[in-house]
Amino acid sequence: MNQKPKIDVNHISQLAMLNCDDDEKEKMIQGIEEILKLESESDFLPDNISDYNNSAVSVYDLRDDKPELNKINREMLLSLAPDKFNNYIRVPKTVE
Repeated sequence: MNQKPKIDVNHISQLAMLNCDDDEKEKMIQGIEEILKLESESDFLPDNISDYNNSAVSVYDLRDDKPELNKINREMLLSLAPDKFNNYIRVPKTVE
């Protein structure tokens, strides 16, 4: 990649529903920059992103990701549970 992309760590945190302090956000930015650096050193993607303009879906036509809160409620989850006790989902014991 010839240009450095803008990393909006606040938007990423919001989408992932993460509560990050400033130190954690800085570590996230460093991690993403390291991933981008490794990708730029590989031959996986072309150097010029415009090579993808002829694909079926344009990389520039991305949806506006927004978290959807309160779409799932306790009653709906309990109705789907195969086994429940009071207001809890009962799961098999996995550790002896």
